[in-house]
Amino acid sequence: MFSKFLLGSLHVDDNVREILGRTPLDLIARHAVCDFGCTPPRTWKLNEMALTSGDEIISEYPVDPTNKKLGTIRVTTEAGWGNTHVVFVKRQPNTRKKKDDSAF
Repeated sequence: MFSKFLLGSLHVDDNVREILGRTPLDLIARHAVCDFGCTPPRTWKLNEMALTSGDEIISEYPVDPTNKKLGTIRVTTEAGWGNTHVVFVKRQPNTRKKKDDSAF
């Protein structure tokens, strides 16, 4: 398994270690070999383009794959690939309003 891009300096937030109970070296390794986790298709495509342009690369992995409500761990390598940050992203509640069919 070889990294497809440089990670630069690694910065892991303390709350990530607390939430996972470990340092997420496995997630950083997945990020480095272009397994971008549960990122949307658009982000995945932008990541693939960034491999040739040196732009920002973003991966996201669920804290607990069996409970997506717990949030995700985001691994971001900055443009220029000098730094990689690992942070916790709290899941946002679904605030989308339901369509009111009675208004017709």
